[in-house]
Amino acid sequence: MKVAYFDLTNGVDAAGILGAVIDLGWKVDNLRKLLSGLNLTELELDLVERVRVSVQDKRVGVELGLDSDLEEEMLDYKEVKELISSSNLDEMFIKEALEIFAALFKIKTELFLREVITALVYILGILNGIKMLKLERIYASSIRLGESPEFTVLELLKGNPVSFLADKERLVTELGAALVSSLVDEFNSGQNMILEDSGYGLITESSEKLRITLGSIDKEAEYQQDEVITVETNIDDMSQEFYDYIIQQLFKVGALDVYLTPIQMKKNRPAQKLTVLTAERNLNNLLEIIFAETTTLGVRINRQQRYKLEREIRQISLEGREVDVKLGFKGDKLVNIAPEYDSCKQAAEDLDLPLKEVYRRTVASIDRLDT
Repeated sequence: MKVAYFDLTNGVDAAGILGAVIDLGWKVDNLRKLLSGLNLTELELDLVERVRVSVQDKRVGVELGLDSDLEEEMLDYKEVKELISSSNLDEMFIKEALEIFAALFKIKTELFLREVITALVYILGILNGIKMLKLERIYASSIRLGESPEFTVLELLKGNPVSFLADKERLVTELGAALVSSLVDEFNSGQNMILEDSGYGLITESSEKLRITLGSIDKEAEYQQDEVITVETNIDDMSQEFYDYIIQQLFKVGALDVYLTPIQMKKNRPAQKLTVLTAERNLNNLLEIIFAETTTLGVRINRQQRYKLEREIRQISLEGREVDVKLGFKGDKLVNIAPEYDSCKQAAEDLDLPLKEVYRRTVASIDRLDT
């Protein structure tokens, strides 16, 4: 499986990503051909190269040859959608470009025409470069932000791991944030790969470099990997009735799993060990729940490497109701399959059938799945 790793420790913008893709062998001429589908004749592209310590960084600059009044024309999402949808671009590029613009228009009501076209140049170039590189999965480091990132950038990066760097200003642009949120499959610096190549692009604001590393993973040999945090605390002075509510609240703020273990504490007091598994980005929210809702005065935290199967949800039709089935893959090989409890429960209620009967019929229908 061909994969890439985006090193975002110096920040990220669209020019840096596209520059790194070009450094990996993608040609700017491909972008000129691609843009012909938009009928944008008055458009110039400028390739900037800089050599630092024998490493060649690249950045693509975009110059518009439009009338100044036309450049200042404002477009809303509906107009941008029409511009892209009516083009002769590949359907995949149209779909992904619209997803990125949809994210941008969640923080903006309108964009200047020059902003739209410039963003579109970068988006299409990056998407076409990823297609050329035949990438099946993209990993990335945590996103490094400056000291005072813009509110709009923070909105676009919600749900993604970030860190802050003092004494640095703007390290991440709005378009860079939207691209990373859309393109990256997993933020995970620990993924093992066979290293093949690296490309470097110049980040416009800081003139720092963004690195994209290419490699391969043996689908049959490798499991998916990520890092999880285990939070534990021992509680011996709280009503057992509270745990149901507490566990619900922990799942609401992103816990991956929550469980209780009966233990014996000092002075032979019976107690419960509360264990919560979480991703780094949800840790603070989980700690707030634990300290607000339980009687504990402290927790223990461990970071652990997790190996897992690739998961996929498929649907099976059962008397007109869709029942979810969870599949587990090791590479291309299906190694685990199970009906989803909540989906089976809802089908049992809707069809007025015993839950075990819904399970039985679902399992019997699994062979019909196209895996």
